[in-house]
Amino acid sequence: MRLTAQIEYAYWALLDISERYNPETTVNLNEISERNGIPEKYLLQVMLKLKKQGMVRSRRGSGGGFQLTKPPEQILLSEVVNILGGAQKEVNTAFKETNKSRPNTNGAFYTIWKSGQNAFFKEMKQYNFKTLLTREKRARNK
Repeated sequence: MRLTAQIEYAYWALLDISERYNPETTVNLNEISERNGIPEKYLLQVMLKLKKQGMVRSRRGSGGGFQLTKPPEQILLSEVVNILGGAQKEVNTAFKETNKSRPNTNGAFYTIWKSGQNAFFKEMKQYNFKTLLTREKRARNK
């Protein structure tokens, strides 16, 4: 399975915002970009996709930036992957039934791939951004 740069950038940005979580304040895009080594222009594209799906909201102007629409413990890693199209979309497009040059979608390879994908998403559903932030902080202190 392939996780895109967008998913990785969203992960780091959401961790950054989670670390500073306050429903009354925003986190500046430029600061998120600098702290995480993510190009600001590309990060903006990612954040706008998350905004469109209701995961974050933004405020313009002085003191503007992004904030989570719900607490970090209510945002699952699997949601981020689904919003940004990740591995789920890739399998669905790789095995279109309309593609006559590929083998049967009930064949061994497809069923094994689909099983692995389901296990992957099941695992990601276990992690919210509060838990991920705690794990990342522990990893930094080692």
